Amino acid sequence: MFLTDEQVWLFHHNGFVKVAGALDSATEAEVPGDGPPPVRRLSKVVHRDPLYLEVASSPAITDPLSSILGPDIELCTNRHNHLMVRPPGSAEVYWHRDAVVWSRPIVTVLAYLDESTLENGCLEVVPGSHACPWPIAQRVETEADQARVAALLSQAVAAPMPAGGLLVTHGCLLHGSGPNRSAGPRRSLTLAYHACDEIGDAEPTEKVLVRGQRVLRHN
Repeated sequence: MFLTDEQVWLFHHNGFVKVAGALDSATEAEVPGDGPPPVRRLSKVVHRDPLYLEVASSPAITDPLSSILGPDIELCTNRHNHLMVRPPGSAEVYWHRDAVVWSRPIVTVLAYLDESTLENGCLEVVPGSHACPWPIAQRVETEADQARVAALLSQAVAAPMPAGGLLVTHGCLLHGSGPNRSAGPRRSLTLAYHACDEIGDAEPTEKVLVRGQRVLRHN
């Protein structure tokens, strides 16, 4: 499912775009989460089971990404690369950005295995904050931190998503999540991508080519 021109524009303008129904089959995946203690975060998932890498490199994700990043795409295994299980009663996630340096941002993909709602703590975003012309801290945890960006946070909107949907966000977008007040857990797979860097390493150790080819250009 490639993005429309309108969706690409929304991503660049607002810093995020919703893609519904991309991973319907993935919602049936069995994810560890039972037994003491419950699994809340499964890190380095693409190294744990071929299924995760298969999903991360599937056309269901790389097709819409190619509308933003172009034909040559790498998965960044040292950023995100985890599956979150937010059980009932889990606390809110503080406001933060996934990348600080705007000149080399990542594109984050949240693939929802369960429906994400206001009740179970869906992602909240500040539209347009990825293009803020002054520096914003990567982590906005304390009340003092929040006071410095209060004008931005006052513009935050919720981004609920259906199971099987993708939320594609710019790495510099300011976002956070509310607490899970529902009776059930919410699972989501979080992955990071960027276009193959024409001035990067020929064989980077923390990146996996998932679409196209690596292009290394010299003078």
